[in-house]
Amino acid sequence: MHLGFIGLGNMGGPMAHNLVKGGHRVKAYDVDRERLSGAARRGIVAVNAAAEVAEGSDVVFLSLPTHLVVRDVAIGRGSLLQAMTPRSILVDLSTSLPAVTQEIAHEAAGRSVEVVDAPVSGGVEGAEAGNLTVLVGGKKPVVEKIWPLLTTIGDPKKIFHVGDVGTGHGMKLIHGLINAATLVGIAEALVVGRKSGIDPQMMFDIISVSRGNSGIFQSRAPRMLDGNFSAAFAIDLKYKDMTLALNLAQDLKIPVVVAEAARAVFQMARAKGLGGSDIAAVVTVLEEWAGVTVRRRK
Repeated sequence: MHLGFIGLGNMGGPMAHNLVKGGHRVKAYDVDRERLSGAARRGIVAVNAAAEVAEGSDVVFLSLPTHLVVRDVAIGRGSLLQAMTPRSILVDLSTSLPAVTQEIAHEAAGRSVEVVDAPVSGGVEGAEAGNLTVLVGGKKPVVEKIWPLLTTIGDPKKIFHVGDVGTGHGMKLIHGLINAATLVGIAEALVVGRKSGIDPQMMFDIISVSRGNSGIFQSRAPRMLDGNFSAAFAIDLKYKDMTLALNLAQDLKIPVVVAEAARAVFQMARAKGLGGSDIAAVVTVLEEWAGVTVRRRK
């Protein structure tokens, strides 16, 4: 099967490489020439435009930073769909809005091109290891056709066919709301505990074996305690994802008070110049208010 890939960033690059390791020929394009050169050294066929990726490809993957870029590449100035052949499949791995996905799918139907949304979760580590969670929206026969490809970038036990086109992106957004709100709650709790005199390591040990434990707690609380804010997933990206989720809620006329408050904390962190730092750095906003830090004792 001939594959195309557009977007070779922190997530896209490893996913494209895993498709190559899975035995597939992958043509790829990225606006960053350095990324493109690096991909070529890893066995990916580098091309000079998005349209070239589509030519002769059975499946084209997108891994792009925003829904606006996805739309522009697919049906805007990039005109990717115009270059795709009938019966080929466009798979959007990006975090995007369901409405944009459905708009692209509507345009694609006129060219006999199928669209699947398959946003991923698991960070750069998961992308490199090929064990991402993949949330899939699309027609069942189309999803079944690309399922073996998805298992090269994701853990087969964590690939879910959520429903029709757009539902994968919707699921990614609501999961992100839980993730972000929980993270802010963790930061608040650690700061309150530290201010009251409890040792940060003690808090971590107790929460780790209690109901307050979670995946996000285990991945980010240690970073807060160590002051390790080098970006595995940047605050700017999380803020973007939260904004998409809140846009979805607004379209559905559903108030999301907790999510709004959590996004405000992320915005405060961005105002402090922390947009490029890891999401764990939101704890510093709360630390400033309380006049304490939650670092481990050396």
